[in-house]
Amino acid sequence: MVRVMNNRRVYSLIIRIAIVITLLAACGRVADEIPGQDRNGGYIGLTERQSNAPLHPIQQTNYEDAQTIRRMLLSLDHVRSVQTITKGSVVYVYLHAAESLSEEQEAEMLASAKNALNHNNPRYEYRVYIVHQ
Repeated sequence: MVRVMNNRRVYSLIIRIAIVITLLAACGRVADEIPGQDRNGGYIGLTERQSNAPLHPIQQTNYEDAQTIRRMLLSLDHVRSVQTITKGSVVYVYLHAAESLSEEQEAEMLASAKNALNHNNPRYEYRVYIVHQ
């Protein structure tokens, strides 16, 4: 008789634990599943029409922008290396020329660099300089 009572208690305890686990699993949600919440920036109702709201954390955006700027400018003629410094909405771009250039070539390189930057990534104000070594 005592053994039957202990079995009933054990079964009852197991059933209660199973119910609690089932309820926790059914009611628990991951942040990705919550409608209207962006896990990256916390913007509720973020759409493509809100182009000024960042889609990713700022550190990733700055890093990705710097890499994009470097790749874009290294494809220009006479550019050996590119350095960028981002301060808020202003990006300082330092171009290192592959060889010594005439003033006309430098002006052409500056113009093409500014054109490429403003066309491909217009969210920043660019200050482009040529570094002579």
